[in-house]
Amino acid sequence: MHEAGLEPWLAGLRKGLSGVSGKRRESVVAEIAGDLELRMRSSGVDADSFVAGLEDPRALGRALRAVHGLSWWRYVIAYLLALPLGLLSVPLDSVLQWWPSTLMLALLLALTLRSGARGGRIHGLLVGLTGALPRIIVLLLITGLLGELDQGYGIAEVPGGTIAFVVLTSLMIPLFGFFATGRLRQ
Repeated sequence: MHEAGLEPWLAGLRKGLSGVSGKRRESVVAEIAGDLELRMRSSGVDADSFVAGLEDPRALGRALRAVHGLSWWRYVIAYLLALPLGLLSVPLDSVLQWWPSTLMLALLLALTLRSGARGGRIHGLLVGLTGALPRIIVLLLITGLLGELDQGYGIAEVPGGTIAFVVLTSLMIPLFGFFATGRLRQ
């Protein structure tokens, strides 16, 4: 057990470390608590005065979360969510109207930004790519399939604006995930 005066500060540190695996989080908190108790005893000040001179525990926890990373299952969930969101965010004018695909695209972008902000640049980039690559693949399959079915009659084709929209947004989503680190309030 730690000094009673340090417990509220350590609770804030644990909150800042949210997302880090339980054992690793408790190991980091125990190491920092031991160091703080040693420094507090050697300085000879009471716990309240000592804690008042420390920095914000949540900010320290977020910085340490960037070093220690998130739990593996949080990464897996992000990748598993990005794949269907990417598939469902391809606008199919004749089958579905634009609003469902736009909603899925917005959810994919939110997931990518959150992943980049919480898990780091590489995680944001990979989640963005996991959502963007299926969009390109579906677009190519639909364009090729409609081209085969149409056989030159010009009845069924994917509009050029739709192709440009899907390609540009598919290129931008991974970039947003990469540059989201530290840009969102956590």
